[in-house]
Amino acid sequence: MIFHLAAQADVRVSVERPVFDAEVNVLGTIQVLEGACAAGTAKVVFAASGGTLYGEPTGADLPVDEHQPHRPLSPYGVSKKAAIDYLVAYRELHGLEFTASPSRTCTGPVRIRTAKPASWRSLPAILSLGGPCVIFGDGSQTRDYVYVDDVVDAFARAMRRGGGS
Repeated sequence: MIFHLAAQADVRVSVERPVFDAEVNVLGTIQVLEGACAAGTAKVVFAASGGTLYGEPTGADLPVDEHQPHRPLSPYGVSKKAAIDYLVAYRELHGLEFTASPSRTCTGPVRIRTAKPASWRSLPAILSLGGPCVIFGDGSQTRDYVYVDDVVDAFARAMRRGGGS
């Protein structure tokens, strides 16, 4: 069993450097799959990205579930979609089973050792610093968060259950 969570995970970087994003996320995934086949691995559990795979759904498309068509709007989302396509191909070609888990932005308790959070996505880190909270846009934007324990639980369950995306 391989848990594939490695990625270039910054959407902004993917827009600024799409070739780098593809090298890390697409070619990196192919390397993981080649290694899995060489090692006789039975299954890969892949950290997909629900926030970028489905584009900008509205209205009747909400809430989004795993049956929603993939319509990525960034190179990062495209790389995650391509990785899932490779997972499907490797299952067909080599019998390598997979589960792709498209979770949202993961959050949970943090232990801050520096004055600044390591990532803009670390909501508890930003809030715990006590500084001003910067709102980008007009304030009507929303973001989904999933608690880290729930993500770990989903990956543990994926070891025994689920096949495909």
